[in-house]
Amino acid sequence: MLIKKIIVRYFIKPYMNKTIMHLKHSKIGKNSIIGNGVVIGKNVAIGRNAILRKITIGNHSVIESFVKCVGTEKGCIFIGSNSYIGISNILDNSANITIGNFVHIAGPTTALWTHSSAKMCMNSIPLNKANEK
Repeated sequence: MLIKKIIVRYFIKPYMNKTIMHLKHSKIGKNSIIGNGVVIGKNVAIGRNAILRKITIGNHSVIESFVKCVGTEKGCIFIGSNSYIGISNILDNSANITIGNFVHIAGPTTALWTHSSAKMCMNSIPLNKANEK
């Protein structure tokens, strides 16, 4: 009984609120995590070990392996149709990011950040105190 509760709490519940569309013609790679607030268009390919949260992916787009959506999840990421996000790219959803149609972010480990830590550095705020007011 305890094992069942652990499985439901940590492995099933996190995936219950996600929104996924058009999976019939899309492919999701091995060990990828599709979190809350994900909308997947038609004929989308997602590589292995991707971590996606609060992202809308347009039709015929490709998300390569090891792409990660990180951040506070206060924003959303919108990727247009026929777009390509390269291997190991990082997309920060601390605020909104809009990537248009036919956009290719091809460089490996490219990162799109929507926040800055400059204020923390200038005011000598340690990382573990970043969210305190």
